[in-house]
Amino acid sequence: MDLLLFPECALTGYMLKSINEFEYIDNDIIKSSIEKISAESIRLNINVVFGTLEKRDGRWFNSCYLTTRAGEIYCQDKSHLPSIGVDRFIIPDNKPLKIFSVDDYKIGIMICYEARFPEMGRSLSLLGADIIVNPTNFPKTSVKITDFILPTRAIENRVFILSANRCGVENEVEFLGKSTIYDTYGNILAQANSHSETIICADILVEDARDKKILFSADYKHCGVSDIYEDRKPQLYIS
Repeated sequence: MDLLLFPECALTGYMLKSINEFEYIDNDIIKSSIEKISAESIRLNINVVFGTLEKRDGRWFNSCYLTTRAGEIYCQDKSHLPSIGVDRFIIPDNKPLKIFSVDDYKIGIMICYEARFPEMGRSLSLLGADIIVNPTNFPKTSVKITDFILPTRAIENRVFILSANRCGVENEVEFLGKSTIYDTYGNILAQANSHSETIICADILVEDARDKKILFSADYKHCGVSDIYEDRKPQLYIS
């Protein structure tokens, strides 16, 4: 599977200073752009994930789209909204999480701030995600998300995490960059720098995300195999 991931709100920008700035966003152009990206997905034989603001049924959403090379168009809206940028003016839709089947992979979407909630990554993983994509607008102050939280989400769920962030400045906010691909052990397979637009890539094996077993201290005779999903005890957890 070939998957191309862009940042959150890649079509529209994110750092709106007031609700009045929505009037400068042309929803017809957004719809046309989604259709054009879908057409390019088919033509180039790739799958594309990208973020945008869009207006539906009289409401604005922070949306993430997945367009496939087979012509499907999927969408998930951001449900966890921080008090920053455009999210201050968005009303969450709170629809159930979805998993999208693309080729032989299952993809979950976790938009920016949602990475801070371990329940989000775990829920997507329990639903069967092999890959969790994280389109984001991490500002420069969010370096611990990239360095600690995202690799933790990968290793605690044994899934691949693909995070696409932006660099540069929008409305006086400087962004972190450092788009990163993490393997199922939280290791960095590829990472961008903090100051220039670039494309990073890595090859992944879906089998690695479907093996939830851990062999502790394999060199010792008194070790054994544990399964991080089978060993869960949901009845003990507070929901």
